[in-house]
Amino acid sequence: MMELKVGIAKIAQAHRLESCETVEMIERPRGGGYSVIISDGYYDGVADKRVSNQCTKKISDSIFDGVRDSVSLRAASDHLYSLFLGRGTANVTLISLDLNTETIVISRNNPHPIYCYRNEDIKEWSDDSEPMGSTTHISPTINEIKIEPGTILIAATDGVYQAGSGTGSEWDIPLQLISILEENFSPSAQDIADLILSQAIHLDENRPKQDMTVLVVQISSTAETTIPLVRKVHYQLPFGSNYLEDPDN
Repeated sequence: MMELKVGIAKIAQAHRLESCETVEMIERPRGGGYSVIISDGYYDGVADKRVSNQCTKKISDSIFDGVRDSVSLRAASDHLYSLFLGRGTANVTLISLDLNTETIVISRNNPHPIYCYRNEDIKEWSDDSEPMGSTTHISPTINEIKIEPGTILIAATDGVYQAGSGTGSEWDIPLQLISILEENFSPSAQDIADLILSQAIHLDENRPKQDMTVLVVQISSTAETTIPLVRKVHYQLPFGSNYLEDPDN
């Protein structure tokens, strides 16, 4: 028996109360698995939550209706273009655990890579990939692997990849992952996401230059049991009264 664990850690740019990036996890129809979407939206090159939300909603609605991931992303890209006429774009990553095909499908409209750790080796998927919404008929870049215990997938937004660039600091996420795995005994997906985000914030001198989101998807083995299986989700979402006054929310 196997278990899916998902860790998400995100923070807004310094001096902002809310991130303009959107993360959503959904159950695929007819018990077909699970999908996680990260959308990093922009309007005229400026981070924009409206674009992120429009993109995520279109993708999740399509998947819920039984549409394949690749078609869902193409439809979302055309949807953004029809709404914003090329001014609203989004870097999007979609990771799906497809129980019908017994594979993990990784779809990207995102210039930043996805990292896959399995069998003590890290693979980087960094094929050319175009953001959504800049024109019509934009297709995602897709990779597909068999579901196996010990698999760890890491996706992040540009604020994480570019952390420390203003101070000339070096940043290597695969080396960071190896360090986490070596220094921690069986870290959870959430542990890994928290530690990567913490290092990115540190590289920006504790004042994030951009919104940051880290997504970690982990497949692990678990013992067979006759006890009814319990699915768990934990959220930790800090906010304050001044959040309600933020015009960007």
